[in-house]
Amino acid sequence: MARLLQQDLANVEAAFTPLPADHDGSILTRLHRSRLFFEDLPEIHRRRESNAHSEVLSEGTNGKRPRYYLQNFHFQSGGWMTDDSAERYDTQVEVRSTATGNAMRRQALPQLHEVFSGRDQRKLKLLDIGCGTGRFLDFLKQAWPRLPALGLDLSEPYVNHAKRHLRRWSKMNSRLETPRRCPCPMRARTR
Repeated sequence: MARLLQQDLANVEAAFTPLPADHDGSILTRLHRSRLFFEDLPEIHRRRESNAHSEVLSEGTNGKRPRYYLQNFHFQSGGWMTDDSAERYDTQVEVRSTATGNAMRRQALPQLHEVFSGRDQRKLKLLDIGCGTGRFLDFLKQAWPRLPALGLDLSEPYVNHAKRHLRRWSKMNSRLETPRRCPCPMRARTR
């Protein structure tokens, strides 16, 4: 954790990235997300104890997303398919990663800095596949505000959350979408 945070600071000092703003919201927003996270802990514990990870898979969801995607990832209620799971996801990531989730996301920025160096960012394009709640795209836009970027995710609730989170960049060549059709096979192969 200390090495990661030291590297994050070194990236800022080397001008690979600007001093980041996490944009996690007001104290009331953070408290609300924390409450959602703590309320879900008994259900997470129940799922872990019983190895229940397929509660999202149902007749209504089967065939609409790849089977692996219709799981309770990290045993979270709703998997990636509900508004509540999208709302609690970033808090959950920060807890699971001992408050280094955002710092981990920013570790890709120095490599992008190398690729983008000396190039007109308006003439480049970036596609974030599996953009989730848009945290990485937010850090990307902080570093390169004129870079056209497109975020894709299979979860409509997560894309909607990302749209709200990235609202400040909406006039700066950013788009977020859920594919109308899943580009991958709908059935998981089992052996």
